[in-house]
Amino acid sequence: TIHVRTYSPAISFGTYKVGFIPASASSAVTTGGAGGTERTAEECVSDALSVGYRSLECAEFYGNESEVGKAIASSGIPREELFLCSKVWTTTIEKGEDAIRAQLDRTLADLGTDYVDLYLVHWPVPGKHVDAYKT
Repeated sequence: TIHVRTYSPAISFGTYKVGFIPASASSAVTTGGAGGTERTAEECVSDALSVGYRSLECAEFYGNESEVGKAIASSGIPREELFLCSKVWTTTIEKGEDAIRAQLDRTLADLGTDYVDLYLVHWPVPGKHVDAYKT
């Protein structure tokens, strides 16, 4: 389900490339660099929640919603105090309404919640995105 609220937070913690870099991301291939300690999405989101973030921006494409869900679960923050946004990716949109609904169900399961506050089309797919909006 999608929960309807009367507001949208002005600031949200984005989870793109947090603990996971999608294969098609432009910076997926590194050319060296200083290196450093990698942290999981669960650790990064836990830190964000501990310093006061209550809005999380997620997406199917980011590949880390289950880690985000673990951070939410371990935070002890009541679900109604959080604003969760996710987005459906183009390859799912191309498969039609049933695939979009199935992806929303996966997102809900991964995030460990029975609703999101906002569910978006990540990137319009010509000839398909209008039907995706209607879903």
